[in-house]
Amino acid sequence: MKFIFSILCLLCVQLSIAQEAGLPILTNFNKVRDFYQESTTYMARRALRFFGIYSALAAGLLYIFTSLPTSFLPNEDQGIMFMLVNTPPGATAERTLESMAEIEDYFLDGQAENVEHLFTVTGFSFAGAAQNNGMGFVGLKDWSERERPDQSVFAIFGQAMGALSQVKDAMAFAFFPPPIQELGNASGFDFHLVDRAGLGHEALMNARNQLLGSASQNPAMVSVRPNGLNDVPQLKIDIDSEKASAFGVSLDDINRTLQIAWGSSYVNDFLDKGRIKRVYLQADAEYRMNPDDIYDWYVRNNQGEMIPFNNFSATRWEYGSPKLER
Repeated sequence: MKFIFSILCLLCVQLSIAQEAGLPILTNFNKVRDFYQESTTYMARRALRFFGIYSALAAGLLYIFTSLPTSFLPNEDQGIMFMLVNTPPGATAERTLESMAEIEDYFLDGQAENVEHLFTVTGFSFAGAAQNNGMGFVGLKDWSERERPDQSVFAIFGQAMGALSQVKDAMAFAFFPPPIQELGNASGFDFHLVDRAGLGHEALMNARNQLLGSASQNPAMVSVRPNGLNDVPQLKIDIDSEKASAFGVSLDDINRTLQIAWGSSYVNDFLDKGRIKRVYLQADAEYRMNPDDIYDWYVRNNQGEMIPFNNFSATRWEYGSPKLER
């Protein structure tokens, strides 16, 4: 407040000096003041007329506001596209690679006129990491080489969706990035289904499938799909701790053997051509491809004897989620 008061005092002093000196600044100020007084007096004497003019302007603005077309954000051709690929649950990485190769052939051959380069990844996507997942990054040619309407990213997207729907034993779809990252290029919402009653994973998946089926039949919603990974076959190993203890095998040694054989384990580092690289220990692929391979493995007990896995373990198949969320 003190600062504003000081500015007003300074302005008054300057106006006084200008009046004494006969400067035009005061004359112009008086002209603006007189015009304001005359115009407001004129409008006040004709209040109904100017109120009607104001109402007409407000109605015109309201009409323009409601008649303008609306959109979330205008789409933009940024010269890139993405694609997601899901093969059936339980499919191996080799099976997913076959579908990815078919999709690569379409973009590199069928869209050779528009595609500059293509990069694909198997085993990972925006939904999560799994052997039956894959994604790709499609780089289009420069805009100067794509001048026809059918060469825009929107036209290529429509053509790609039709071609990807023909891929057998895989669900693949393409999409282009939004004009502003993190804002999206479509309206929509995410729905989280929670098992509040503790009925279990199987009941939750049945409720999810029922919900997706009902939502897909609703004309008010399109592109309804689960944002996650489907249940996949899982091999569960049941360890009989009493038998393992009778054979003198500790649970730590059993877990360590399973980790090294199927999941790999970090050992140490070594120097190679001036670069430090890590050493991981893991079973060869031919000894961890089938469920029965586990019976070819042995664990050393507390007396130095090698005890086979089938002496204290049993295997069974079940369906489960590859990614657990809380």
